[in-house]
Amino acid sequence: GVTRYLLRALALVYLLFLLVIPVGLIVWRTFADGMGPVIDALTSDEALHAFQVTLIVAVWAVGLLIAATIFGWVARRALRTADSALSLWILVATAGVLASPLLLILLQDPSP
Repeated sequence: GVTRYLLRALALVYLLFLLVIPVGLIVWRTFADGMGPVIDALTSDEALHAFQVTLIVAVWAVGLLIAATIFGWVARRALRTADSALSLWILVATAGVLASPLLLILLQDPSP
């Protein structure tokens, strides 16, 4: 009975020190001078570029995840019925289509 409540209280105190206090300090120090510096920092050229890069990486990551899932599904089906030449060609075509964006990235001119 009582031991269970003490363990719960101990866990809550642990979470308080581990999560709530550090996050609270970060929020408090971030907004200590008001919203102006925060808005200025978030709308600077560096921050906007960082947001753009993050969006590009996220889109690519999701796209590659979807492509890998499709490739895995097609490969499983093709290998399960690999007795026909058509299924092997589907597997090869799928691998080629999925590799083409990576090849395009490698063939691009390096950015200045």
